[in-house]
Amino acid sequence: MYNRLVEFFENNNILEEEQHGFRQNRSVITAATKFIESVIKDIDKKKKVIAILMDLTKAFDRVCHLKLIKELQICGINGLPLKWLESFIKGRKQFVEVKCVENGALLNYRSSLRELNYSVPQGSVLGPLLFICYFRGLSKKLNQIKDNNKLFLYADDSTLQISEQLPNTKPLF
Repeated sequence: MYNRLVEFFENNNILEEEQHGFRQNRSVITAATKFIESVIKDIDKKKKVIAILMDLTKAFDRVCHLKLIKELQICGINGLPLKWLESFIKGRKQFVEVKCVENGALLNYRSSLRELNYSVPQGSVLGPLLFICYFRGLSKKLNQIKDNNKLFLYADDSTLQISEQLPNTKPLF
C-alpha cells in the first residue's frame, strides 16, 4: 500500500514541492540546502531576509482522522483503497503502562483502554506518508497572505522565509 500511495502521490504531483520529509531523493539536507540557497539569492538581491523556524509539538498525534480521510478523498483516493486506509487509521486503541519498584516490589500500573480519534500510526511505514498528505496545502495558504513568502518543510518541521526589498535607510549609528 505504501508503494502504491507514494507512486500515486508523486505521479499526480499531490505532495507539495516544498515538502522534503519522507520522500524519495529528498532529505533534511535537501530542505536545508534549498533554504540556504534561497537566503543567499535574496541577500545577493539586497533584500532583507528573516526566517521563522517552527516545529509542531506532537504533530503526528494531532492528525484528525475525519479530516485526514477527507484530505485523502480530495487527493483522489476513493473506493476500496480509501476504505482500507480508513480501517487502518480508525478504531485504534491504546493504554499507558508504567512499571516501577516500590519497597522492593515491581508494581504495574495501567490506564484504561481508550480509542484514538487523532494520530497517525507511529512506527508504521504509512504514518509519515499520511501525515505529509494531511499537512499539504500550507504553502498555498501562506502565499495567499503574501506571495514572496517561501516555505521549506521536512515532515513537521517548517521554515518560513520572508524576504523584502526595503528602501535605503541610513544606519542607526
